[in-house]
Amino acid sequence: MADSFSTAAVNAALGHKYAFDTLGLVSDRVKGLGDSGRDFQYDQLDRLVQAADDVMASGQCWQTWEEPNGWLCDPAYKRLYATATYTYDTVGNRTDLQAKLASGNRLVKFNGDSLVYDADGNLTTRIRAGLPIQRLYWNAFSLMRCSSLFSFVPVFGSPP
Repeated sequence: MADSFSTAAVNAALGHKYAFDTLGLVSDRVKGLGDSGRDFQYDQLDRLVQAADDVMASGQCWQTWEEPNGWLCDPAYKRLYATATYTYDTVGNRTDLQAKLASGNRLVKFNGDSLVYDADGNLTTRIRAGLPIQRLYWNAFSLMRCSSLFSFVPVFGSPP
């Protein structure tokens, strides 16, 4: 028997309400109290291009059965206070946050972090301010076995 879930159960467990566009992408996330949230916009290739935080009067979101997304928030009551934008090159690499590419289409710098890869092209290390902050371990099939953060305490799996 396959696992299943309902949108209402997920919303209740996470303490947020989620709305989806007709393609199933998250278009709106509202905190459980309904007084603030985040709107998401996507480009023609379904890549996130903007996330905008907003505040609103409580009760300006309601459940709807006419819309495919399940929740509708009145944009007239939203006040934006922070917006993040995301840009991409022609092959889908992020170009914002000082992103830099090396040969082989590998992202080697992003948001101040240096990224190191193995010979198979797997990301192995993230370096910030000259110190490694994340290590990723891969098996012979290029499937990630383990990821460790900061002090190299495993996040999941076990290091080799």
